[in-house]
Amino acid sequence: MRIESKQIIAGFPALQIRRLMRETVGRSISLRRVREVLQCSESTAASVLVDLQREGLVAQVGDHIEPSIKGSDLAQI
Repeated sequence: MRIESKQIIAGFPALQIRRLMRETVGRSISLRRVREVLQCSESTAASVLVDLQREGLVAQVGDHIEPSIKGSDLAQI
């Protein structure tokens, strides 16, 4: 998945979302991790996860959320 340097994903610069995906590939994504990477509040982190799920970048797997194939592709760019 190609991104532009000024592109916005889930309300944040695409490069920050790429960093989040890179740090969570193969692991579950917690609100805490989103908050740490994006330097945002818990409510904003929750909204980001909803937006990322809507965009197909993360998926619910059992009782946790993890990067989807599309999210993993973003991490590899």
